[in-house]
Amino acid sequence: MQQTYGQVDRNIYEIFWWYRGYFTGRCRDLYTHSPQDEAEMAVELAGGVEELADKARQALDEGKAEWALELADDVLILSEERRSTGDQESIGDRSGRGDI
Repeated sequence: MQQTYGQVDRNIYEIFWWYRGYFTGRCRDLYTHSPQDEAEMAVELAGGVEELADKARQALDEGKAEWALELADDVLILSEERRSTGDQESIGDRSGRGDI
């Protein structure tokens, strides 16, 4: 018998996806955090903003560009928060590259 509409393997996937809904099967997708909260948790794990920036540089040196970008994004989120609260020292000021 020839398939004339769709493919069996694709149809099975679509039926499963339809009943499952938006849930991807990963528990982290059930209760997501804001980018600010995720950045604060990453800094807590790293031991500070400067340490997280160092980890981002280290990941970039190891060729893990995507991971380095995620860590650098967390650093930037918290650097913006520090600047808005009046703390003038930023990651860029200490590295000699200007204000980030």
